[in-house]
Amino acid sequence: MATVNTAVTLALGSSDPAAWLDFCGRMSDRGAFRDAVLANPDDRVSMMLRTLGGNVLVHGHSTLTKHFGVAPQDVTVALVYADDRVIAIDGGVYEGGRILLTRLR
Repeated sequence: MATVNTAVTLALGSSDPAAWLDFCGRMSDRGAFRDAVLANPDDRVSMMLRTLGGNVLVHGHSTLTKHFGVAPQDVTVALVYADDRVIAIDGGVYEGGRILLTRLR
């Protein structure tokens, strides 16, 4: 965890645009977890959980309406996927979805 904190601190403290682009690219690979249907020790979800600690990743900015194909009127709860290891919470309000409230385990 200390290694991750150091790397993030260096990236955020940099005035080099290339460093920022690299950092943003590594932290926001949209759809990176969708292929991890079943838990696998080498998939991106497992690697992220192992590196940062925890059992579940929670994310937004990939709206359920646009990026997961849920019709706006059907957005009622967060979407749990990748073998129950990832929760998408962005209901896509600006796309006609709803703000989601969910109780995490």
